[in-house]
Amino acid sequence: MAHAAYVTTDLDADYAHLKTQGIEFLSEPVGTPGKRFGRFVFLKDPDGTYIQLIEAPNEPPPKPCDPAEDPACPVTHLTRPHHISVNVRDFVGAREHFRLLGFSESEPLPSVSTLAEAKAMGFNRPLQIIGEDIRVPAEAVESGPAVAIRLQQWLDPHDDAPAYPLPITHVGIQRLVMNSDAGDNTMAAKVEMLRSQGMRLVSPGAPCCTGNDSPGGLFLWEGPGGIFLETGGAIAPP
Repeated sequence: MAHAAYVTTDLDADYAHLKTQGIEFLSEPVGTPGKRFGRFVFLKDPDGTYIQLIEAPNEPPPKPCDPAEDPACPVTHLTRPHHISVNVRDFVGAREHFRLLGFSESEPLPSVSTLAEAKAMGFNRPLQIIGEDIRVPAEAVESGPAVAIRLQQWLDPHDDAPAYPLPITHVGIQRLVMNSDAGDNTMAAKVEMLRSQGMRLVSPGAPCCTGNDSPGGLFLWEGPGGIFLETGGAIAPP
């Protein structure tokens, strides 16, 4: 998993403010709203994980508040997560994997970038990819807009290095966690479904998160390209 992206209603203001806080950016904001990848900028967090800010000027701004009265009052214009970027070796196979999980909606990504867009991602020449932003249907989301997975296979430049192996203690984005309560919501049913599709599970699952008497549990499996995904479900009574 390459980076996480968030929506902002005022990219220039957030860029200027975060620069004063010592945040490291890869470039100045680039792009055009509604074109190609939109208008965006990349920054690095203290551990070197890449974060993308994407401008959506027509989105409702954050609820105003007074920092003097509310210590948690936001000082940026970020409103919500936009996507998690997942790099894969086989786009077609990876797309089918996530389709099985309910990601039935998709929006194709531009296959070729401009030079300015590429430089904003740390490259010195235009990049080429096969990719889509994929989502579960809006009616399946409990609250707020669906967060996309930006699924992409890099054609040029290309790096075939494997994803992080287990255990998931490395710095950076370690796994994707998905909530699911459709159909048979037991953990056993979900484990059996994934096994029937040839998924490699990390374990059969375990009670979580109040000890062995927990009413629910969780499990991890290996997704496309070696990333790890997690979900859970109810533990059926014996």
